[in-house]
Amino acid sequence: MAIKNSVSDTVARAWFDRYKKEMTSSEYDKYVSDFKKDTIVYRASWKTAETPNEPMPDGIEVQLNGASDKVDSKICVLCNKEFTGWGNNPEPLSNVGVCCKTCNNEKVIPKRMEELDV
Repeated sequence: MAIKNSVSDTVARAWFDRYKKEMTSSEYDKYVSDFKKDTIVYRASWKTAETPNEPMPDGIEVQLNGASDKVDSKICVLCNKEFTGWGNNPEPLSNVGVCCKTCNNEKVIPKRMEELDV
């Protein structure tokens, strides 16, 4: 399975507005097709669940900060609890999987700082 790019809806909307003006119709259609195949669009982090979704152009779907039902729940490799969202890199505490935000803040980042001697 290929890893997809991810971008906020605010940035994606700006790209679409710009490229629709700069590209020919066929170039733009190809761009949109490739974008849909290769990119996940998420709601900008400053938006809340109550902020209404603004429709994206060309049928692009927006996920709610990684917490929509389109994003599978994951198990944290450090605490074994289920969480939703993208997850965090657990290195140096684990070389596999992802960790939850709590473990990232309370375990991973302090360990990284310790290793940097900060």
